[in-house]
Amino acid sequence: MELYDIVKEIYRQARVLGMLPPNATRLVKLVYLADIEWRKTHNGEPISSLHWRFHLYGPYADEFNDLLGGEDVEAIELVDGKIAKRLTFADGDLDKSSTPENVSALLRRTMKEWGDANLNVLLNHVYFETEPMENAKRGDPLDFSNLRSLTPIVVDIPVERLRDLRVRLNECVARLGLSRDGIHVPAFEYEEGASWRHQEDEIRLPNGIVVKI
Repeated sequence: MELYDIVKEIYRQARVLGMLPPNATRLVKLVYLADIEWRKTHNGEPISSLHWRFHLYGPYADEFNDLLGGEDVEAIELVDGKIAKRLTFADGDLDKSSTPENVSALLRRTMKEWGDANLNVLLNHVYFETEPMENAKRGDPLDFSNLRSLTPIVVDIPVERLRDLRVRLNECVARLGLSRDGIHVPAFEYEEGASWRHQEDEIRLPNGIVVKI
């Protein structure tokens, strides 16, 4: 995927989800997190041709330079006097997705989790809780080879074994007198004057179940 299309979809998702469009700092981190998740489910393949490195305080790819330095970038002065940059798009540019559905779904999940999260929380997660930043040295390329896979573990249980487990489960349910309504113990059992009888080392419930104590 082209970086511009990924960024465009992030801004589209922000509008769909009713979030503020991300400024440059948040945008870079969102793409980084999306790239990590994509690699985890695609055998290490990157979502785009980005060369991530440990730049100043966190991950950055030089491919953002042209994108964030172009004419479509809006500079916003913050309350503390700092300048934040964000991309602008023409009317209608964000009406349709420019990425495949699986990419759009990934970016949607990323936006839902981090699109409007507290920036410090986002930065702490990126800097200290993502594998490529572990043991990274400032200025060096980031290593994505140690990502923990998100591929689900599939346990292959033979059909005969499953059938046996179901039979044993049904037997246990019948023996215990269980139902989908659960076990109901009345406050008083009028015939015997109590909801249970306690004898020595066991409690016998009204429905016949014996609880060892």
